[in-house]
Amino acid sequence: VVLGVCVWDEKAAYDEWVPKNKSKYSFQFAFDPAGRGADGIAGSKFNVSGIPTTYIIDKDGNVADAIVGYEDGDKRVEEALKKLGVKVD
Repeated sequence: VVLGVCVWDEKAAYDEWVPKNKSKYSFQFAFDPAGRGADGIAGSKFNVSGIPTTYIIDKDGNVADAIVGYEDGDKRVEEALKKLGVKVD
């Protein structure tokens, strides 16, 4: 399961972006109103230090990998999934 959670933008920006970009993605999006700021949930509870931050969670619920940032051609998600035995096309 993939879930994109917005913790950076204001709600109005999120509400504008999702409909414009939904056709590009096949996963669900959510907005976290408590995500922003130094004491926000993303930073204080989940150690998010950059956007995007991707967590790969294994079948037992453990964080198998944490990936910060993204550049075109980045294959870190695919590599992390392969390490868990997930077939990636």
